[in-house]
Amino acid sequence: MSISLEIFGDRWSLLIIRDLMVRGYRTFKEFQQSGEGIATNILADRLKKLQAQDMITRADDPTHKQKAIYS
Repeated sequence: MSISLEIFGDRWSLLIIRDLMVRGYRTFKEFQQSGEGIATNILADRLKKLQAQDMITRADDPTHKQKAIYS
């Protein structure tokens, strides 16, 4: 667990990775509604940090230009 926390940084980042891998969540709204109670500012910050670390990628949704898809 401690190694995971060193890599990911905190529990919110781990939950985001879990939701991507296990639950198949891909959008900001899906992460926000996961039931974990993460605040929108924290979610946005963790998604940016995970992107900066090349842990996840962000792409524009081809059907809705204002929506992002994370993978």
